[in-house]
Amino acid sequence: MADYTLVNLAVRGATTGDLLASQLPDALALIGDPDTDTSVVTLSVGGNDLLDLINDPTDPCVIDATSATCQGLLFQAMSEVASNMPVILGMLNGALVGDPGDETIFVLLPYNAFSGTGHSLEGLIAQVMRGPDLAFDCTVNQATYGLDDILGCTAVALGAIPVDSYPLFEGRTLELTHMGEGFNVHPTDDGYEVIAKAHRRALG
Repeated sequence: MADYTLVNLAVRGATTGDLLASQLPDALALIGDPDTDTSVVTLSVGGNDLLDLINDPTDPCVIDATSATCQGLLFQAMSEVASNMPVILGMLNGALVGDPGDETIFVLLPYNAFSGTGHSLEGLIAQVMRGPDLAFDCTVNQATYGLDDILGCTAVALGAIPVDSYPLFEGRTLELTHMGEGFNVHPTDDGYEVIAKAHRRALG
C-alpha cells in the first residue's frame, strides 16, 4: 500500500485573496516538487470573505444587514470570491498538468454557521450562502448565486469536485460547531466527521 503524506497549508481566517497571495505559492511549490506526486487537493475557502463583515459589533452588517452599506460590502465580497476562485483553480490545474499520476481537486462549500441558533442573522446568512432559492444550483441566473453557488459552480466548470456539507449542518450547528461557546464557526470533531463523510460521498 502506498504511503501518503498530508500537508496542511490552512491559515485561520484566510480569505480567497489571502490564499492567492500566501498559501497558493506554497501549494504550487509542493506540486512542482519533483520528489512529490500530488493526488488530492482540498480547498476550504470563501467563508472568511463574508465572515469578515460580521466579526465586530460595530460592523455595518451587524448593525443593519439590510442597509445599503452592508449590501455594498456583501456585493464586493462576493465579487472578489467570484474573481479569485477561477484564478486559484486555474493555477492549481496548470501546476497539476505537470505532476505525475492522476489528481483530484475538491472544493468545500461552507455551511450556515447560524443555522438552528435562533440568531438574528440566521435567515440572512442562509440567503447569502445559497442564494434566493436556498439551494446549490448551477442552472439558475448567476446574478442570484449565493456563495456556495459561486464556489461550487466554479469548481464544476474547472473540473474540480464540490463537497456540499451545507444540508448536513442545517439546524445542527450548535451540535456540530463551537457556536454555542461563543462566536466560533469552526466545526467540532463531530462536525469534521460530517464534512469527511460528505467528502467521501463527493468522491464516490
